[in-house]
Amino acid sequence: MSDKAKALPFDTAAGYTGIPNVILTHYQYFPKLNGNAVLVYAFLLKFYNADYGYAFPTQEQAARALAVSDSTYRNAVKTLVQAQLIQTVENGGGAKNLVYYFRKPIEDEAEFFRMFPEAAENKRKQDAIWSNIGAKRKARVI
Repeated sequence: MSDKAKALPFDTAAGYTGIPNVILTHYQYFPKLNGNAVLVYAFLLKFYNADYGYAFPTQEQAARALAVSDSTYRNAVKTLVQAQLIQTVENGGGAKNLVYYFRKPIEDEAEFFRMFPEAAENKRKQDAIWSNIGAKRKARVI
């Protein structure tokens, strides 16, 4: 079985971009890390250049490709920086373009929530909501 077959349940001629599972588990509780931020993260990963060690799509290129506004794109990038998933540096050229360096996500859940207490509070709130929903569903069954 090829690596492609292991990663996806289907073949794709257009390729695919993988994101670390922790983005979908504990990073989801990071304040403002919404679907747009995850979409921008995946887009930047798609454009990562291993030879250079960073991604460098222009803001316009990214916003157009993702069908989002400039401000939505900028806010998503700001959130990714705050979540310490990327670091941005202005390109030294006259283009005023950013280059995007990736930082390794925090994989240990306890470490993540120690680092980002607001995310821990968001998780506690969501856990309480789902616990309440579960109790209501269980009460209806009985």
